Amino acid sequence: MYTVPWEVDKTLEIQPDYTHMRRCSVDRVNLPRIEPKKLNEIIAVLYRKYPLDRYHYYFSPWLRDHDTADFYDPEKWMFKGTPCRLPWYAAQVEINGDLGVYGHCILPSFGNIMDASFLDVWNSPAAVKARTDLHAVGSYAGCNRCIGTLYPLRGRD
Repeated sequence: MYTVPWEVDKTLEIQPDYTHMRRCSVDRVNLPRIEPKKLNEIIAVLYRKYPLDRYHYYFSPWLRDHDTADFYDPEKWMFKGTPCRLPWYAAQVEINGDLGVYGHCILPSFGNIMDASFLDVWNSPAAVKARTDLHAVGSYAGCNRCIGTLYPLRGRD
């Protein structure tokens, strides 16, 4: 999962107070070297050698052949406006105690569990504002390729 500069810029147009966002999450990712067709071939081999009815594994995100090229295209907005629901049920505590949603999530910290209880931080004014703002737009450009907006990929036939 990665965020490219245009996604950060578009998100900041809508949420200029998201000053914690940085345009650096792809500094060490060489996107042109990722070959979606080759990746699909490797995944197909894994499925053949290790059938899912005998082995337990999954890919995150779960991409179909035609999704892979879009996912690794730095200009593609895969599911523009797809509502994200992660901030209502997923939590991640950073090593410093900051409570957020998910590793890739662009939402600001809800607060710090070293300063208040988990539930107080989870229901803090910062958390309520982040959820309310997100609900109003569905998702931001910076949410592109995050598991929260890629859930539509799950369960497709």
